[in-house]
Amino acid sequence: MTDDPVEEPPQYVAAHVRDWLADDERLASLDIRVRIMGRKVFLSGTVATDARRGIVTDVVAVHLPDHEIHNEIVVVDYPEASPSEVETLT
Repeated sequence: MTDDPVEEPPQYVAAHVRDWLADDERLASLDIRVRIMGRKVFLSGTVATDARRGIVTDVVAVHLPDHEIHNEIVVVDYPEASPSEVETLT
């Protein structure tokens, strides 16, 4: 990667962002969509908590400090499965 990701094509910068999010031990997130338009980063997808939503913004801001980040990620509550919903594989 070059020292300035802005000099790379947008699809490369988006790939770097996805890698940073996947590599971050607090997230290990692979399902966040990333679009780059100039110096704007648009993030969409779902996470389980508000804290994780904030971490996504923080990770991108560390690597792309001169970019405007638009975090459109939705926090989704994933309830625990009841015992009757649990499937046992044999």
